[in-house]
Amino acid sequence: MRILIWGPAPWSNTGYGVYCRNLATTLAKEGHDTAIFAFTGLSGRVQWGDITVFGNPFNNSQHWVREVARRWKADITLQVFDAWTLHGSLHRFLPPRMVLHTPIDSEPLAEWFVEAARQAAAVVPQSFYGKNVYEQAGILTEDPIYNGIDPNDYRPHPKAKARRKFKMGSGRMPKDAFVALIVGTNKGDRKNLPNQLMAFAEFARRHEDAYLIAWTYPFFDQVNPEGYMLPDIWARCNGPEGRFIYPDMEQYHWGMDDSEMALLYSSADVLMECSLGEGFGRPIIEAMACRTPVIGSNNTAITELVQGRGWLVPCSVPYWQQFLSSRQSYPDNDAILEALEDAYTDTQKRLGFADAGVSFSMGLHYDTLISERWLPLLRRVAGAQVDFSK
Repeated sequence: MRILIWGPAPWSNTGYGVYCRNLATTLAKEGHDTAIFAFTGLSGRVQWGDITVFGNPFNNSQHWVREVARRWKADITLQVFDAWTLHGSLHRFLPPRMVLHTPIDSEPLAEWFVEAARQAAAVVPQSFYGKNVYEQAGILTEDPIYNGIDPNDYRPHPKAKARRKFKMGSGRMPKDAFVALIVGTNKGDRKNLPNQLMAFAEFARRHEDAYLIAWTYPFFDQVNPEGYMLPDIWARCNGPEGRFIYPDMEQYHWGMDDSEMALLYSSADVLMECSLGEGFGRPIIEAMACRTPVIGSNNTAITELVQGRGWLVPCSVPYWQQFLSSRQSYPDNDAILEALEDAYTDTQKRLGFADAGVSFSMGLHYDTLISERWLPLLRRVAGAQVDFSK
């Protein structure tokens, strides 16, 4: 098959950049011609190993993806990114054999997205939460397929060794401490970073050995006009000096590869994923694969990933997502603090959750997901007869 993946460029170290990269390379390894349509950040085309990466010359990626699929003679176009990439879609813009693998992190679905989803040859949710939201909108779906993990990269490392490895811009990784980690983009409200900092600042005032590490761009500036100035928020929440550690601008934009991220996860005692909603939540399974348990919001896809493998924080206050006019929810800050206290004091529970997370992640290897789930589905969709001239 000739499979065009519509998503982030493979060299992007964002969560979905990593996901698209590994989907493309694993499908190529299975003998299928694979290309990527990078919806932003590239105007021409480049060769990335054996994979061609096509750029997008327009502001809206759906205006060009059908033409790329037609000219490259794609059997399948696999869309792997947020719903906004489909905004304003008309039938003439979308490829005929499109498989929709959009993460759903809020409800209900916007009407314009429902119209776009109805054009898909198949809809493959990234979670059971997403499947329920799709079906509430009257869209029939395949069974969900979770994101994958490369076990060669994401695996446990000795904690002491992992902590020696890193020097963050604002401080050195503590040797003997209780360390919580946040991994996520500092852009807009969804990751709930200010409230997570507020909860941990209170926790750190109670425990002198408590440190928070955030792998994110921590500044509000011309580079990141939609972000928060996280060091200022930490200070205004009376967070203890020196116990909030984050990268500097250069370190963050240089980035880390998957094996380095695995060391970062392994250095932490817990991952905090207390966001307003997640379509999947790649840091959750990456942390679990590295034997780091998770404190997560009891909402969206987070619930099914963390249930029985970590702490779920209740959510009650609704948050309305602006662009989609759909609902997410705030996790309770006092409950985040309670979960941190439980993780700090109950070592056996923490180790039990860590073991459960590793076992869960072992079933998410890319090779298994591609061969047993993706390829049978894509072959079935590729067999449909379509007319690209319409």
